[in-house]
Amino acid sequence: MEDTLSQLSALMEQITQKQGSIAFHAQNIELAVNAGLEDEANGARELMTMFVATPADVWLSFLAAKEKELADIMDGVKEARVRADGAYSARVLGLVPRVLAHGDNGAIPSPELIPRARAPR
Repeated sequence: MEDTLSQLSALMEQITQKQGSIAFHAQNIELAVNAGLEDEANGARELMTMFVATPADVWLSFLAAKEKELADIMDGVKEARVRADGAYSARVLGLVPRVLAHGDNGAIPSPELIPRARAPR
């Protein structure tokens, strides 16, 4: 692994000197893929797309990785939404017994039973 990382480092120096070299970019991707370094491989693909005309297979791999990254982000957003909805529902449903206990069931609750919104800081 250490040898692979030093090879990747040396290759990056070569790419810095010759950014338009398709061969260097292809080696960079291949080395990272063969080492199982997916993040580095995706970074190498992205780097290639910035400097040279990139073949379709590189673009497709790069876009697939971006789609997976976005799907993971959306899963996190959905989980946060579920937690927020649950917290909101618990707060609202927690008021119902208090409202029912302090007056007739059809009446508007007294102001002291309604939580006040906090002013933004």
